Amino acid sequence: MQKPRNNFLIEYESDDFPPAENILPWGRLSVTWDDVLGAALTVGRPPGMRYIYGRASLYEAFFRISLVRMALEQNESAGEELRRTMAFDSLDPTEKGAVNYFLGMVFCKLFSEKILKAPWLYHVDAYRAELRACLFPGRSRPDFIGHDLAGTRWYIFESKGRAAKPGKIEIEGAKRQAKRVTSVEGKPVDLHIAAITYFRNGVLEFYWRDPEPEETEESIGIDIPLPEDVWRNYYEPASDLIRAAGEASPMTQRSPPTSPIQELDVSVEADPKIWPLLRERNWLRAHDVSLELADVFLEDGYRPDGLRVKAGESWGQRRSAGEDD
Repeated sequence: MQKPRNNFLIEYESDDFPPAENILPWGRLSVTWDDVLGAALTVGRPPGMRYIYGRASLYEAFFRISLVRMALEQNESAGEELRRTMAFDSLDPTEKGAVNYFLGMVFCKLFSEKILKAPWLYHVDAYRAELRACLFPGRSRPDFIGHDLAGTRWYIFESKGRAAKPGKIEIEGAKRQAKRVTSVEGKPVDLHIAAITYFRNGVLEFYWRDPEPEETEESIGIDIPLPEDVWRNYYEPASDLIRAAGEASPMTQRSPPTSPIQELDVSVEADPKIWPLLRERNWLRAHDVSLELADVFLEDGYRPDGLRVKAGESWGQRRSAGEDD
């Protein structure tokens, strides 16, 4: 059996970013399955998906990881690329569209975290009423608002997932949507990014662009502080996985439990410095602490949000038709 490979490269192309951002016009981002699964668990929920306390977010977490498991695998020969699985290829067009949409969100979040150092993204639509955002005329609007590790720079993302490389019309459409929100709390948005995840010959690639807003558009304000549900929706799927593991463990009060998902060969855990807040569902304070301790979390082997997702060896192995993991 081929030795599992835990790291792989995602080829990307960048357009129109300001020189001061130091973003390469093209490159290959080195990531791991841990990175991908961490993004899948914490990227913003679709509008309307807000759960009352219970187990719904636990099952949602299983769903998110399972979707990645079904759709992607590493290249059979070199292990340096991500490819669509045969299971993904066998889906009907509508199902493929839904999976591509989800993958678009995941890799938008992943590139935001890795390159822009902005791990926190949440849906514009889900919080439009609470944020009192006056969007520009028209039906379309961007997908995500995000901020950096310091909480001082704001970014807007329009995220798309496609089966093939986007054409000019798709890029222009995403660009228009990314420009519709221009300020947060009266502060100008630093980047308005159209992000598109797509496949070339079955290999996953990424394109993003930071278009300049048109002079005819007016700035809009979004009031902050953000509603607490923003951070609940961010942390809850992973938190409920960990909490479920702790319900069967007498160690819950002394140390954060680890949630092993044997069927998916994945484990999820939280840094001890943030786990008490997640356990008590103090979402807003958990986010504030992660802003304060992001560098410490990274040094301790966690993500800047205080979470850690570990993918087992089977994630780096080729999965053939009819093969059991």
